[in-house]
Amino acid sequence: MRRRHYVSQAGIKREPISIVINGHTITLDSYTYTVQRGGPHKGKTLIRCKSLRIDGQLIEYVCLDNRPELRQQIDEANATYQAQFEQRYPGIYALAEAIDNDRHYHRQFDRMMEDEDNDGVRPPAHPKMSVNDARKLYPVAAAYLTILHYSESDPSCETGYNKRHAGEQALKELESGADVIATRDKMVAEYKAITVIDRS
Repeated sequence: MRRRHYVSQAGIKREPISIVINGHTITLDSYTYTVQRGGPHKGKTLIRCKSLRIDGQLIEYVCLDNRPELRQQIDEANATYQAQFEQRYPGIYALAEAIDNDRHYHRQFDRMMEDEDNDGVRPPAHPKMSVNDARKLYPVAAAYLTILHYSESDPSCETGYNKRHAGEQALKELESGADVIATRDKMVAEYKAITVIDRS
C-alpha cells in the first residue's frame, strides 16, 4: 500500500463521541492514541484527549485494550473524519505529495553538487508535477495549506504571533463552514493590514 503523505487535519469540527460501557458514559472530543512503552500499561493503547469524561468526571486517559466497543466507535469516527477531510480539501494528498517530491528533489540536487564525482553528471529526476502546477490544480487544498502554515507559525516574535493568530482564527471559521479560498484571502489581507499598521 502506498504511503500517504502526512498533512495536519484541521478546519473541520470533530463531533464528540459518547458511549456507555459497564454503566458509565464516556465522552471524548479531541483525542490521540498513545501506545505505552513502560509503566503499568506497557504495550497497551491509551487514549488521551482535552476533555475526557466518565459520568461527567474529568479523567486523564482510557485504556482501549480493555474497551473494544470504544475502540470500534473511535475507529469509525476517525474514518468518517478522514472522508470529510478529503472531501473538504480535494487533492490535499496529491498536493502534499508534490511538495514532498519537490523537497526531495532539491535535497538530492544539493547532494549531487556536493559530490565531486557527480557534479551534474547524474542529476536527479525532476518531479512529475511541480508545486505551482499542483496548487493550480487543487486551489482549495492550496488555500487550506496556507491557512495551516499561518496557524503553525512561531509565536515567539510579533510577526509570527500575528500570523499564528490569523491562521487560528481562519481555522475556526473553516470549522463553521466558511469557504476555504475566501477565508484564506481574508486571512492574508487582514494579516497584511496588521503588518502595515505595526510598521507605520
